[in-house]
Amino acid sequence: MKQSKASSLVEMQQSVSDVEYMKGFDRYCFNIKGNDYRLIARITWGITVFVIEILTHAEYTVKYVRRKK
Repeated sequence: MKQSKASSLVEMQQSVSDVEYMKGFDRYCFNIKGNDYRLIARITWGITVFVIEILTHAEYTVKYVRRKK
């Protein structure tokens, strides 16, 4: 995605279906390359997307999924 004028997660999901809000982290997770990788970003709607990190599925599970439990 080069440019988007989305002002909410619902609007973003209309063009990028594999994005979800990471409750408790104030970040968004984009599933990329057939769910092999996760791009973690902070979004200021209508202004910027700041990429925090790109992780493999396994790294994401260790860092975020297990931490939530």
